[in-house]
Amino acid sequence: MYKTIKLRIRADRERKQVLLAYEDIYHSALRKYVYQMILEGKPIRYDVKRIHKAIPKESKWQLYQTARNRYAYFLKHHDWEFHKSSIWNQRNFTVSQDTLVLSFGKGFIVKQLVVGLACEKVEWEKVKEGIIRRMDIVHDEQYWFANLLLQLP
Repeated sequence: MYKTIKLRIRADRERKQVLLAYEDIYHSALRKYVYQMILEGKPIRYDVKRIHKAIPKESKWQLYQTARNRYAYFLKHHDWEFHKSSIWNQRNFTVSQDTLVLSFGKGFIVKQLVVGLACEKVEWEKVKEGIIRRMDIVHDEQYWFANLLLQLP
């Protein structure tokens, strides 16, 4: 069984700019894959070399899978909106009750980024109940969130 826990990210303006820069690279790589699948008329093969070096290698496969899912969605609905900032493999981040450490790929402007979390003790106990499988980062104009996908025992 799986469960999603939503934790608010606390970051200053500079850290948010880094997150936005990574989001831009992530979305351009995702769009590139989806557009290529649309042009080819079928899913294309995974090629790690096609994906920007700023994306950690463990997260590249997830980006490819997301592109395949968005392509399948496009075939049914003729739209492929993607509302997440980025999807992270569990090897590319560490989370504690009050901090989130993100590890980026070699081609990005920073190697790691440490941001704060607004996590209450009750929420943290829920996180410790399961195994973290991945994290999605989402945001609106004001707030950033880390959605942790947990596998419950």
